[in-house]
Amino acid sequence: MAKKHSSSAATKADMNAVQTALKSDIEGVRAELKADMDGLRGEMRAGFRRAALADDRLGVRITRLEEALVCGLAQNRDEVARVLDAAASRMETLWRETASFPAILDDHGRRLSALEARRAP
Repeated sequence: MAKKHSSSAATKADMNAVQTALKSDIEGVRAELKADMDGLRGEMRAGFRRAALADDRLGVRITRLEEALVCGLAQNRDEVARVLDAAASRMETLWRETASFPAILDDHGRRLSALEARRAP
């Protein structure tokens, strides 16, 4: 059943009581909201701190990886340079031999002809 309200007008004391009750309710809601906001701020700070630490660790890992790559590339560059130097040296040797080989063959041919001429009766 519904309560029946009295039809009498509210007095100033009634209005003050309602105002006081509303003020205390509003203060309670404000305090709860402030506590919730403080909790959220703390969680956000902790999250930012974790993200910053993860970012620092990632930066360190990237730096280590970069150093390893640079070192590996330097070693590969040195190895490639060594192989190219060896190949160039061998090519120079072959070129020299190719350039001098016909003259050597001609010289040997003349010597053999001279030896054959001496042996012939």
